[in-house]
Amino acid sequence: MTADQLAALADQIDGRLDNENADRQTICEDVAARLRQLAAAAPGLTAQQRDVLVLMAADALEYRVEPVAAKCADCDAHPALLCADHAADLDRAERYRTVLRQLGVTEVTP
Repeated sequence: MTADQLAALADQIDGRLDNENADRQTICEDVAARLRQLAAAAPGLTAQQRDVLVLMAADALEYRVEPVAAKCADCDAHPALLCADHAADLDRAERYRTVLRQLGVTEVTP
């Protein structure tokens, strides 16, 4: 997706939102559909790039998730049994998984 395509989409949205009679739900649905079209037209990963991405993701997820399983003194002391640092690690791991799903990668497990 190029900057020009995004700028054109932004201009289209601005133009439609300027119409006070416009249905905002319809505009949002149209924009979502257009973004999906642009994303589908974007060049994908090569098989080699995808394989490397899977390896990188597995390493990153293992780094973030494995220490949480071991827990720490702060985890034991916290009412939710998960300290802020380990909770942040799990949040970051979930963001990694979200990006991977967006790229069509689903088989990565730490």
